[in-house]
Amino acid sequence: LTSLGYDCTGLDYAKETVEELNRQRPELKIVYGDVRALPFSSDAFIGYWSLGVIEHFWEGYGSIAAEMKRVIKPKGYLFLTFPQLSRLRALKAKFGMYQVWKECATRPEGFYQFGLDARRVTKVFEKQGFRLSELRQKDGVKGAKDEIAFLKPLLQRLYDYKGTNIGIRGIRKLSELLLTPVAGHSVLLVLQKVE
Repeated sequence: LTSLGYDCTGLDYAKETVEELNRQRPELKIVYGDVRALPFSSDAFIGYWSLGVIEHFWEGYGSIAAEMKRVIKPKGYLFLTFPQLSRLRALKAKFGMYQVWKECATRPEGFYQFGLDARRVTKVFEKQGFRLSELRQKDGVKGAKDEIAFLKPLLQRLYDYKGTNIGIRGIRKLSELLLTPVAGHSVLLVLQKVE
C-alpha cells in the first residue's frame, strides 16, 4: 500500500519483529504496540486492516473492537479477517468433535485461536458503531482439508498446487466455489464506522 502512495502505519506486538522490520525497511512506518491499547490518537486512520488477530485473544476481542472504533475516522473502513465457525465446523461442534475448554480467567496451555461466528462478530462491531458493507467467506479447500481427515491428502495437494496446469487450476477454483459456503476457513468483513 505504501508503494501505491498510501500513508500507512504498521503495528506489531513482537518488539524484535518491529525492530528488525525497521532495520530492513526504514522507509516503512512500523511501530510496537498492543491492539488493545493503540498508541494512536482518536480518528487517526481512514482505514484499518486486521488480518487474523482477534481470534487469538482468550479473553475476547471487545477491547480490540473499542480501540478500532476509537482510531478509525467517521465513515472510515475496517477490513477484518478471522477463522470462521463454518457450517462444517458448527456441525462438528454440535457432535462434540472438538476439545472443550473449561471456563477460566487465564489462557489455557495449548490455546491458539478460536473459530468465530461471523454473524456474532458482525453484531459486536455493529454495537460498537460499525455497519457491515461486505462479508466474504474464503478458503473452502483449506477449511475442508483441515476438517475432513479422509480428504486431507487429496485436498492438501490441491491446496499446495502452484503450477500453471489450467485443468488443475480449474479444479481448484471449482472446489473453492463448492466448498467455501460449507467449509470456508476464514471470512473477510468490511465494516464502515457510521459515526
